[in-house]
Amino acid sequence: NQRQNHPNDADRVYGGNLAFTRQSDFDRPRPEPRFTIAHDVTQQVQSVAPEDQWIAQLAVGRLRGADGFTGSAQAVGTALAQCTASSQMYTPYEQELRITDGKAITVPGPGGAEVTGWRVDADIRVDYGPSFGGDKVVFVVVPDGKDWGMFFGAVPLGDPTMAAQLDDVVGSLRTT
Repeated sequence: NQRQNHPNDADRVYGGNLAFTRQSDFDRPRPEPRFTIAHDVTQQVQSVAPEDQWIAQLAVGRLRGADGFTGSAQAVGTALAQCTASSQMYTPYEQELRITDGKAITVPGPGGAEVTGWRVDADIRVDYGPSFGGDKVVFVVVPDGKDWGMFFGAVPLGDPTMAAQLDDVVGSLRTT
């Protein structure tokens, strides 16, 4: 739950060395305590299936090399996807991670600097709960010294409007 200092900016959500454009149709930014593999995590959520307590989620934070997140951006991004799918966010359900794409991503930063990281697109399918069967998820990792900035976004499978919004949020990522 420790937070590093971030700008007091009403337009962006900060965690680790990343920030994304704040989404007005999501709840206000707040810490994400369930993301126990990461540090300095801030999220925005939107209820999408209240009867199942299911949310859409956007989050940024830090993965520490000292916690085992080492190697290439591709390896760290894949590990993040696997760790998240098997975390307490999804373990109440029988889940299946299906990685659908992985590719390099360039994230702009201060003063025109750019950082190259890795983007993983996946589906996390669940056999219980929401009628839409799980989440379309995007993970992004970018290097930050020996650590990594991370982004996690999850929206309901089969919702093209929310999927487009998720892609827009990924496009708004900036390093800090």
